[in-house]
Amino acid sequence: MVALPNLFDDLDRFLQASQFKDAWSDDGCCYANRLLFDFSDSDWEHLAAVIAGRERLWKLSLTQALTEITTKQSISILISFMREPDEELFYEAAVTLEENIRSGAELAIPPLEVQGVIEQKKRQTGKELLGVWSLEAEILRLIAKKGHP
Repeated sequence: MVALPNLFDDLDRFLQASQFKDAWSDDGCCYANRLLFDFSDSDWEHLAAVIAGRERLWKLSLTQALTEITTKQSISILISFMREPDEELFYEAAVTLEENIRSGAELAIPPLEVQGVIEQKKRQTGKELLGVWSLEAEILRLIAKKGHP
């Protein structure tokens, strides 16, 4: 019997070893993205279980690797990263979420929840969050499309 590859373990080891931004942006992100495309439900469960304990750079790398991964699990991870206090992680997650909406994830997006997260971040920081205006526009479009108030 041939053992199936454990994609979660491969991704986790890779993200832990890829702690250098230059190497990451060259090829690392593409490799991690390919692993995520093939994730099983079990892999997503393992990923969700370890995220809280991972370092900031690991989370930032994962956020970038989630580009064009439009599953409910990936959307949930991105929204959870937007809730974290780290502003860079918030912005990276917002950018990836916007890219995912444009690549077809709009059915998996809870627009009212995302709008609430953005509003909460504005209140917490006292800033307008200029870098998320286009995400806000996409969210408003989804709310109007889905007939939300």
